[in-house]
Amino acid sequence: MKIKFLMAVFFITAATLWASDVTGGKEVAIKGTFVWEKKPETTHGLDAKLTPVGPNEWSVTWNFQWGNKPVTYVGIVKGNLLDGEVTGTANTTEGKERSFAFEGTAKDGVIKMTHCETTRGKKDTGYGELRVVN
Repeated sequence: MKIKFLMAVFFITAATLWASDVTGGKEVAIKGTFVWEKKPETTHGLDAKLTPVGPNEWSVTWNFQWGNKPVTYVGIVKGNLLDGEVTGTANTTEGKERSFAFEGTAKDGVIKMTHCETTRGKKDTGYGELRVVN
């Protein structure tokens, strides 16, 4: 009887937290741009697919072009994608091991962010803007 009660409490709590997720626990598409501080005259396009893993938390696949070559990074995004604080990570999926992080603020589904390389410590690398597509 205690186990059934505890399971019911767990599922009710999880459902309540999931309902508080601004995207309703659904997959999210993001399009955006970023600027690398070493080449401030060049803006790079960026697409991302976010798959929910919990309330206001997603696994993410980042896709962009770098030097005419498609690049994919994977990571985690946390926060309020529509109106609030947002943070995220990105790690290479192939080639030279590199990792990045970003933090920003969303307003009406537009996230203004700064990014930094975290491969060997934390080094600011630029800024960007992300937009929730769906």
